[in-house]
Amino acid sequence: MVNDVVLLVEDSDEDVEAVRRALRVTHPAVRVEHVSSGGELVPWLSASGRPALVLLDLNMPGLDGQAALQAARERAEFAEIPIVVFTSSTRSGDVDRAFEAGASGYLVKPLSFQLLQQSLARTVTYWLTKAEA
Repeated sequence: MVNDVVLLVEDSDEDVEAVRRALRVTHPAVRVEHVSSGGELVPWLSASGRPALVLLDLNMPGLDGQAALQAARERAEFAEIPIVVFTSSTRSGDVDRAFEAGASGYLVKPLSFQLLQQSLARTVTYWLTKAEA
C-alpha cells in the first residue's frame, strides 16, 4: 500500500533538514522518513511498507547509493517503488549507471533552498499523483 511517506536515504544532516523544510512548505501532509546509509534501504522497505517515493543519495560511506539501488531492484517486491537518485553528482557515468540500475529519476541537489523546494515539489507531486492513479 502506498502512503504519503518519502524515504530519504542521506548521510548529510544538513541535506536531510533542507529536504524536510522544503517538503513541509510544499507538501505538509507528506511525512519524511530518514535512513543515513545505503545499507538501511532494503531493511527499511522490508519493515515499513511502500513509500510514495525514495530519494537516494549516491555518495555515502559503506554501501553507497548505487549499490543500494541495485539491491532494492533485485527484490521483486520493491520493483514498482519509485527511487529517485538525489545527489550532487553531475557526472554522466553516475547518471547512466543509476538509470541502468533502475532509477526512476535523477535530481541534482540544487545550490539554493528555493530551487530545492521547486525541484522536490514537482518530483513529489508527480509520484504521489502517479501512485493514486
